[in-house]
Amino acid sequence: MKKDLLILGFVISTVLVAFSGCQEQGVTTDENFEGIYLESNVVELAYATLEFHTIYDFEYEKDIIEKVDVKYLFHNIAGRDININVTVNFYDKDNNLLELLVGQKTSNLFKDYTESMVNIISYSGERVTEVDHVKIIAIEA
Repeated sequence: MKKDLLILGFVISTVLVAFSGCQEQGVTTDENFEGIYLESNVVELAYATLEFHTIYDFEYEKDIIEKVDVKYLFHNIAGRDININVTVNFYDKDNNLLELLVGQKTSNLFKDYTESMVNIISYSGERVTEVDHVKIIAIEA
């Protein structure tokens, strides 16, 4: 009986270890950065924040979102020097795309390098009050 339980435990452990490595290639979703998701197979987020800038509306007597900033730093995980193009998608709470903004081309991101200057991409379009989360897409140029 004990031998059967040991074999069963070993089989379950082996299956769990085998499936733990099965993840979608090229996509990283890091829940440590609330409301910010990354899709890339060459960089990871070293830092990210979503900042909502508000102004007070005296007519409605409440704060209104005027602009949303996505601030982030990348860490190169490609194992070589790379150039990347960055796109940021802004979504509402129902995951509807509000705006797609193309950011700067980051040139010469060295192997294992972590950026030290914060990148900022801002959105202040007509649907800015609906922004709930963003997806940063970083692809090799």
